Formats: sequence, C-alpha cells, structure tokens
Amino acid sequence: MKWIRWVVVIVLFLCVTLGLLYWFLPASLAVGLLGSRLHGMTFSGVSGSLWKGHAQSIVLPDGVALGAADWELGRDVVLGRTHLVLHIEGPSGRFDGRYDQVTADSRAWHDVSFDMDAAVLTPAMGDLRPRGRLSGNVPEALMQGSWPMTMRANLHWADASVGTPEGQVMLGRLDLDASSAAGVVKATLGDDGNGSVQIRGAMMASPIGWRGQLTLKPRIADTATRHFIARYGVPGADGTVHIQRKAGLAPAEMP
Repeated sequence: MKWIRWVVVIVLFLCVTLGLLYWFLPASLAVGLLGSRLHGMTFSGVSGSLWKGHAQSIVLPDGVALGAADWELGRDVVLGRTHLVLHIEGPSGRFDGRYDQVTADSRAWHDVSFDMDAAVLTPAMGDLRPRGRLSGNVPEALMQGSWPMTMRANLHWADASVGTPEGQVMLGRLDLDASSAAGVVKATLGDDGNGSVQIRGAMMASPIGWRGQLTLKPRIADTATRHFIARYGVPGADGTVHIQRKAGLAPAEMP
C-alpha cells in the first residue's frame, strides 16, 4: 500500500535526521539542552560540536571565571561510558587532563597537568594572602567513588609566600608528593631550604581514617615568621612547632 511506503520513508528520514543530529550535534545546542545539569555554570562563545567543541568563557556559579575551554567527548557517552579530553586556560591558569568513566563507581583521570596563580588558595587560608605559582601533575588517578584507589601525583608551589597582618613570609618552593595503592594514600611535604620556615610534613589516609604530622621551624627570627608559625601551635624554645593529628582508624605507619 502507498501509505505504508510513505510511513517507511518518513521513519527512515527521521532516523537519518536524528543520526546526523547526534553525530554533528552543535555544542551550543547541547549546552542549551543540558540546562540545569550545568549546576549554574555559564558557557559563552560556544562553537564546534558536542564531541569536539570550544567555549570562549566558562564562569562558575560563584562568579569565578575559569577562562576558555576546548574538549573532546567520546560518542559512546550515550552508552553510559564517558571519555573526555579537556583543556582550560584563563586568567588564573591552565588545566589539561583526560577523564574516563566506564561504570558509575569507576572513574579515572590520566595525564593531568595544571599551572595556576596561588591566589586560588585564598578561600582556604583565612586572612593569609598566598602568592606564587601552583603547578602539578597527576599521571594517573583511579577513583572508587570519590577516593583515589591508585594514584601518582606531585604539586609544586614556586616562589611561595603568604601575606600576614605582620608582614610577608617567604616560603621558597614547596613540594608535595602523593601516591595511593590499594586505597591507602601517602603524602610528603617539604621546602627547598630557601624560605623563612623549614617545613616538613607527612600524611597517610584511607577511607576509614587518617594520620598526619607537620614540623615548622624558623630559619630567621623576625616578627612575621614567628607569628605565622605560632598560628599552628605553641612554639618550643627554638621556635619550632610540631603538629600531629589523626582521625578515625588511622594507619599506623607514616611515609
């Protein structure tokens, strides 16, 4: 019958149209469709496709501008598998990384690198004003839920300093090295010897508890340095503060 042929033609046309829309879905249309799933983030200057696109500007809900972004997204996302390559560059710095999610509770980051202004630490540092550059690399981080089961990472704070009410405290270069195996995270913190404060720290953590220690020892005797160290405990005779903390079922060993 003629009407059956027309129905078949229409169905085929719709299938082809939807297939083309899926394959070449414009990024600007995808952002509009996602709507509330963006959790208040604002994208502007969007071009390209959902699978390989660009945004001239991304602004977080609190008004912080991340900058421009380029991405590549695997088309098998419709099957519940996410493979995303991301590059962000803006006024505060740069971020590159690859994200893979195959199941709901199995996620991984690969080849992550970043470089940014240390001012991004300001919200976590109270009345201290951090300065310098933060950079880091995470070659691999395999996550179960939000916990790193396997990880290798290092973070560097170059030309580190903090502004305090008493003056500027120079910290030199700080290095944080972290790793995780079987869900047990080990991390060490140290300085390069060129700052006003000798800093040595270590931590171990698991999903059920953590243990950490930190030693701050002045290299110079000035007011700003003394007050900075005294924020974290009662100094000993030589001005050193030793900090030890633990919570939950803390691991017995330290790195």
